[in-house]
Amino acid sequence: MKIFFIVFVFFVSVKYGLVSCTKAKVPVAVTVPFLTAECPDTLKFSETIEPLILANCATSGCHDASNAGGYTLTTYEQIKDNSSAILNSITVGTGSPLSMPYLLPQLDGGDIQKVKCWINQGKLNN
Repeated sequence: MKIFFIVFVFFVSVKYGLVSCTKAKVPVAVTVPFLTAECPDTLKFSETIEPLILANCATSGCHDASNAGGYTLTTYEQIKDNSSAILNSITVGTGSPLSMPYLLPQLDGGDIQKVKCWINQGKLNN
């Protein structure tokens, strides 16, 4: 009886698994909670984000041209292409081995908010 039940559950699972895969996929709007940010003004990359990254991330021996930190974050393209990794690492929290800036206090909430806003605004090179 146990074997019959296990086989029955297996076949039902497979049947419904296959049926669900054949349905048309409907795009769903996904809201990423950690990206939600109040952004009163459009942030300028050259005045806000670039100086923030250069001062806290692209320092000597970290994410500068030496690439010692695994990412080089010295140009707009490099910062834009790695913006998700940047945001994840600055929001992970102090004490985590993934927290950035490495061995320094976490960026303040205002600076993190600026990065979120810049990403939400389309990562403009302005």
